[in-house]
Order: sequence, then structure tokens, then C-alpha cells
Amino acid sequence: MSLVALFLLLGIATVIVVNIPTVQNYCARKTAELLSEKLNTEVKIGAFKLTFSRNILVEDVLVRDYSNDTMIAARKVDVHFSGRALLRKEILVKGIALEGAYFHLQKDTNGKLNLNEVFSLNKSKKK
Repeated sequence: MSLVALFLLLGIATVIVVNIPTVQNYCARKTAELLSEKLNTEVKIGAFKLTFSRNILVEDVLVRDYSNDTMIAARKVDVHFSGRALLRKEILVKGIALEGAYFHLQKDTNGKLNLNEVFSLNKSKKK
């Protein structure tokens, strides 16, 4: 079996396995737990689906800010990513489509936006 065929078979098997409802629920739960831990706030994900076209469809998303208010809620988030970047252990998002999305953005008394605070958007990257 050639290396290309092996990678193709592995990719197809991954998509099939990830589309099993039990696996989807596990992926959604684990992704929400990881994001909650990394962001230090509540993140909920209802469903997680991987498609053949290198898209991840995430349903029923909730992200709270540090005041425990709903900051982001979306019925569906469709993320298109680069397959080549994944081979380099990188995540390159090519596009995001939102359906039924709600954003509640607010500034604190110091003028810092809750979105920046949760996602640390104003922090400079360490070299």
C-alpha cells in the first residue's frame, strides 16, 4: 500500500469515526473543557462535526466573559481550515461562518473590551 493511499484511508476513517454521535459528543465535551481551562471561563459546545471538505462544524456554542455574562453564543460555527497546515502541526483558519450568532461586547472601567480580556488579544507575543 502506498503512503498516499494510507493517508487517504486514515483521513476517511477519521471523518467516519468523528461522525459517530458518541464520538461527536466526546469531542464537543473535551473541546469545551480544554477551551474553558485555557480561557479560564465557561465554554459550552453542543455538537462537533468534521467534514470531508476540511471543515469543522460546531453547534450550540456559548462563551462567557469574566463577569459570567454571555459574551458569544452561536447556533452554528463553521470553520474551514488548512489541511496542509495540520500536517505541520499548525492550525490555519481559512474562514469562519456564523449562524444565529450573538455577541455581547462591553468595556470595563479601564476601557478594556471583554473579548480582548478573555482571548488576550492585546497581549504582545513572546519571541
